[in-house]
Amino acid sequence: MRWVLVTLCSDDWVDQAKQLFASVYFDGNWRDDFCLMAYRLSDENKQWFLDRGIDVYDIEQIYNTDYYNNKSKMLLLKHNLFSNYFKKWDYVFFLDSDIICLQDLNEIKHINLEKKPKFIGAVKSDGKFSGNIQNYNRSKIIKDYKSEKDVIQIIHRNDVNQSIRLKINVIEKIIGKKIIPNKNVFNTGVLVFSTNFIEDGMVQDIKDFTTPFADIFITGDQIAFNLLFYDKVTAIDRKWNCMGKEVLENAVIRHFIFTGEKKPWEMNGPFRKKWNENLKRAEEILII
Repeated sequence: MRWVLVTLCSDDWVDQAKQLFASVYFDGNWRDDFCLMAYRLSDENKQWFLDRGIDVYDIEQIYNTDYYNNKSKMLLLKHNLFSNYFKKWDYVFFLDSDIICLQDLNEIKHINLEKKPKFIGAVKSDGKFSGNIQNYNRSKIIKDYKSEKDVIQIIHRNDVNQSIRLKINVIEKIIGKKIIPNKNVFNTGVLVFSTNFIEDGMVQDIKDFTTPFADIFITGDQIAFNLLFYDKVTAIDRKWNCMGKEVLENAVIRHFIFTGEKKPWEMNGPFRKKWNENLKRAEEILII
């Protein structure tokens, strides 16, 4: 079975991708394939990865919203994982680039996805559906519900609970399924799946689904994936995605999510020394 470990980056996130690959190569003992989903990467940076035997897949951002253009161009790029490009492998193991690998990764290959080839393996987070939906654009709500005076009143008095319920009602009407606001979402920073999960036209389907909500998904693709793959996720052990300030003795992957904790490359960030060591070791990567 052919496996590929994947992350993504743009020119302003190259060091993070280098550190991740070094971390999984040396501490994770990963010797299967590597792939970088590259968003408008310069030729020089692209060549660095190619010289080390890392496959580079050029991708484009397919959403055009003010929210994401001003915030981060990479928050809605993960849908490219479901491109037919990855059909050359049997399994995809995706890691966000704000991750440090703590020990051998190869046990992930023994997670039995054969019985559920149409499922994604992921770790549930402490976040809820309601907390993953950004404030709906006020003008859009008024336009869609201009005849409902109570909606406008909710907006103007900043009633958070009512506002969340309203946004969820809007989404439910479009996707045709009920949302449980207090249901835990799965974190998309670590994903593992068989490429049998990938279907023709899947990237376009995800785009069509996500575009109407692109400015309200505060966690980018995470809430979109949770809605699309609501019944297509099988939970894997939390050691594969130890998030935030959680402490697990058997943690394989440490994921520095946005929970008030500094990233490891920031001054006084956790694991800063280890992160810098990994970045230096990245020059020694050689994938045959």
